Amino acid sequence: RRTGEVYELARFVKKIPEATGEIIKSAFASQTQTGGFQINLEMTDEGAKRFRVVTEKLVDKPLAIVLDGKLYSAPVINEPLSKNAQISGNFSQREAIDLANVLNNPLSVELIVDEMYEVGPALASDTRESSIKAVQLGGILVIGFMILYYFFGGLIAVLSSLVNVTLVLGVLASLGATLTLPGVAALVLTLGMGVDANILILERIREERRLGKSPEASLNAGFSKVISTILDANVTTLITALILFWLGTGPVKGFGLTMAIGIIASVFCALFVTRSLADLFVYKLSIKRLLGLNLLPKQKIDFFKFRKPAFILSWSIVLVGVFSIFTERASILGIDFTGGDEMTIAYSQAIDTDILLKTEGLDSVGEVKLVYQKLIGQDKELLKLQTRFDQSRQALAILQSAYPQANFVEEGVNQIGASVSQGIQLNAFVSVLCALVGILLYVAFRFEIGYGIGAVVATVHDVLMTVGLFVLFGSMDILVSGQFTAPMLAAILMIVGYSINDTIVVFDRIREELELNPGMNLKAIINLAINSVLARSILTSVTTLLAAVSLYIFGAGIITDFSFVFIVGIITGTFSSIFIASPIFYYWHRGDRRLVDAMEHKPKSYDWEEKEA
Repeated sequence: RRTGEVYELARFVKKIPEATGEIIKSAFASQTQTGGFQINLEMTDEGAKRFRVVTEKLVDKPLAIVLDGKLYSAPVINEPLSKNAQISGNFSQREAIDLANVLNNPLSVELIVDEMYEVGPALASDTRESSIKAVQLGGILVIGFMILYYFFGGLIAVLSSLVNVTLVLGVLASLGATLTLPGVAALVLTLGMGVDANILILERIREERRLGKSPEASLNAGFSKVISTILDANVTTLITALILFWLGTGPVKGFGLTMAIGIIASVFCALFVTRSLADLFVYKLSIKRLLGLNLLPKQKIDFFKFRKPAFILSWSIVLVGVFSIFTERASILGIDFTGGDEMTIAYSQAIDTDILLKTEGLDSVGEVKLVYQKLIGQDKELLKLQTRFDQSRQALAILQSAYPQANFVEEGVNQIGASVSQGIQLNAFVSVLCALVGILLYVAFRFEIGYGIGAVVATVHDVLMTVGLFVLFGSMDILVSGQFTAPMLAAILMIVGYSINDTIVVFDRIREELELNPGMNLKAIINLAINSVLARSILTSVTTLLAAVSLYIFGAGIITDFSFVFIVGIITGTFSSIFIASPIFYYWHRGDRRLVDAMEHKPKSYDWEEKEA
């Protein structure tokens, strides 16, 4: 009822159905013009005939929709229907999707729960503990570095980041979300972007202080000049997150949701929490020196002098990596993508899965997954062993030989399908592709098309280099496994977000310098812009690397692979913003700033001649 009172309405349903779900070709939820939701139905050719007969008899009467003996809905038929129909009502989006799923149910038999298991964590206890310690160590290193380098400014950044974490975790908890590795990846990325925003602010305040401004004036000028950079970088990444959430499924959707929440929290904390704390320190506590060390004064490096060798070197590495992907394509996909054997093993002595996975010789069978399970209602616990097809018995023999005291005994083996279906893989690819198009359109609108081309090419470069090096090192059994598992999807998506953020910061400064220096040619403008944000790029990379490297050194298993991808992504993201994105922007305009100004509809009169590169 509208009063909020819940009531039940009895419906008597015929035992023999008028029609089965086989008459429905497809059912999907859509939004109405009034903002509500409805379910759209399309019948098969034969189904349309049957549906016409049924609905002609039931005009102004309810038609029950039943699945597995449960009545889900009973819409009233307004008129005879055949090929297409809509079910309207006061549906929420979730209710409309659920009802569409019921109507799409392809099964002609009832699902019955045969067995239910309690499943142990995918990460072994030793791995979890070492990873938690690595996160703690990384956090301590980042906090220590920020405070040591920036003094009170670093303390402000740390406090703002803590508020950021609290907000993100609070929102996720209120949504009832479970934090998985894809969610952790998104959280790490947004925290990195939050620290980056604070470093941008602090370095901009430092620039204003160099000009001789007072602490108060430097604070105000620093914040006012950095707002557009923070918004552009985060809005571009937010577009990516929303597209991943909208189009993605499974781990991709979870990554997109956490990333979107984190970006909004990061912007809020950077522009409001950091500003409020800075005002408190400067105006209320009368602290005149927010910033401490200055080990990276503004440089005058001619980056363009190195653009060609850097370009050739980086794309050569990309080609080697792509070649490795091609040659190793049959072995790089893990069980999550290919499926394999799942063996049930009984035992008399439980041994931690982290110890079992380190058994000598076990790596000869390829990827191995181990998890303890217990049938609900029983005390007996079993060990589930997952391997590639036809490798489970060889893996069991190795474990039996290494741990005879455990008395491992095979109880059965089945073949399992991929947990990351081809649909999820396709959705992930389409989502990233659409995200790149979204980036191009936004950057072209906010800046102009040359910036957009540079940003997209740099992002593709970073993903290819990271994935290629991961596979290359994995094929040589160096540093990483080289196996693609479900969490690796999130790691790759994380690189997309990090690369975009880094590139937009550089581009925003190029745009600013174009405005401030109308008498300077394009090459000099780009060099000036890169040198102006160089300290920020290095410091952001250092702080993020402190956390990523500690996770790589002290983590284990998938955590090691995950952190390796992040480390490579951080390095290549910083590199590409300088040596890939910026030169592409330069060459797109044939090295002539007048073409840039013309694209931005800002014609100027020049008293200088553009020199060729």
